[in-house]
Amino acid sequence: MDSTVTGNWEALRSAAAHLVLPVLAVVLGRLAVVEADSHRHARSAQRTVPFRTARSKGLRGLVVIYKHGLRNALIPVVTTLGMQFSALLGGTVIVEVVFAWPGIGRYAVGSIRTVDFPAIMSVTVVLAVAFLATNLLVDMLYVWLDPRIKYA
Repeated sequence: MDSTVTGNWEALRSAAAHLVLPVLAVVLGRLAVVEADSHRHARSAQRTVPFRTARSKGLRGLVVIYKHGLRNALIPVVTTLGMQFSALLGGTVIVEVVFAWPGIGRYAVGSIRTVDFPAIMSVTVVLAVAFLATNLLVDMLYVWLDPRIKYA
C-alpha cells in the first residue's frame, strides 16, 4: 500500500512477486475443496428450480437463469465459501510462520511458545470475532439471495 501511495512501482512489483508463494500455499489446498463442493451443490440446487414453469409464464431465458436459477444455486456456494474461511485463517497462521511474516498468526505461535496466556486469549478472541463476522455475512447473503428466508 505504501508503494502505491508514494508511486514507488518497483517496490510494488517486488512486493507482488514476494506474495506469489504464500498466496499459492494458502489458496491451492482450499481451492480444490471449494470448487468440488460448490460445483456439486450448485448442480443439485439447479435441479430443484422449476425452469419450465418460469418459461411457461412468459419469462425470457436469461431472466429465468439469473433470477431463478443463479440465486438458488448461489446459496450452497456461499455456504461452502463461508465454511472454508476458517480453514484459510488456520492456513495463514502456518504461512506467516513459514515465511517469517509479522502478523496475528506469528504472534499467536510466539505467544504459545512463551506461554503468554493473555496474548493467546486475545488472538483467540480476534479470530473468533472474524469467524463470527463471516458467518453473519453468510447469513445476510442468504436473505439477499433468497427472499423466502426470514429471520425473526
